[in-house]
Amino acid sequence: MGNAVCGTSVTLQLKAAVLPFRPGGVALQPIGKRSMHMRRVSFSLLALAFILLFVPKMSFAGMGGGNILPVGVAAPDFEYTDLDGQKSSLYETDKGKPLLLVFIQRTCRSCQREMEFLKELKARNSDLNILGVFIDAVEKNFNGFKKEMGLPFRFFWDGNLEVADGYGVSFAPTSFLLDKDRVISKVYRGWSRQDDQLENDYKVLSTR
Repeated sequence: MGNAVCGTSVTLQLKAAVLPFRPGGVALQPIGKRSMHMRRVSFSLLALAFILLFVPKMSFAGMGGGNILPVGVAAPDFEYTDLDGQKSSLYETDKGKPLLLVFIQRTCRSCQREMEFLKELKARNSDLNILGVFIDAVEKNFNGFKKEMGLPFRFFWDGNLEVADGYGVSFAPTSFLLDKDRVISKVYRGWSRQDDQLENDYKVLSTR
């Protein structure tokens, strides 16, 4: 899996040159400017080729990731060691209760907004169970991030991206709301939902 994308869009724009015309209809362009124009076009085409070849699995805001697990299927179980060194598994974490599984990147601003929202949501709903998954390519002082933001839930680092791959995650943040039997009830991608949507979904799920 390639690196997950953090709420970002990429736009390539090739600007057409405006050329002077003589009466016969043939475009005239000084040699120096023409050379510069060709270099710009060549560079743009190379950049486009790079994106098409090396970023096939990226997904951007408003676009699908292709193979993300859908609502209604059982969430794949996995074992993990959290940032405090405690070992557990998905199905043993808050067993018998709904759980929000959140995939984030430490430097992703959309993920930081997501964490602020979840911290406030947890303060309003003490029974909200959250398991955070860092999907950064390299380890980046995750404990410091958790402490600085004052996040009261468990995290672990998915360094080889096995868990993210198993869930089809290619976009950060991505969250899965799991019921007490660990069936996927809702999937949230990016930071486009209204603040109260997740809270309402969790309350409905908790009453089942």
